[in-house]
Amino acid sequence: MKHILTLALACTLAACATEIPAYRWHRTGASEAEVSRQINICKSQAQHDAKHGRESKSLEQCMDEAGYYRYEHGNL
Repeated sequence: MKHILTLALACTLAACATEIPAYRWHRTGASEAEVSRQINICKSQAQHDAKHGRESKSLEQCMDEAGYYRYEHGNL
């Protein structure tokens, strides 16, 4: 039981430490899974470019080129 409480506390602290941006990405007709997948693609491309010494695009530029736009929470 003590291990479960320790694990629950660690998960709670990790969740609180996670930075939540003041905006969300959106594209008409895209599901949350598609948005998440595109974010991961953009991050992966940036890491790949950096690993090979190339200048990487910002997340904003990559998402924009993929047809996504961002909006502040509650302002869709």
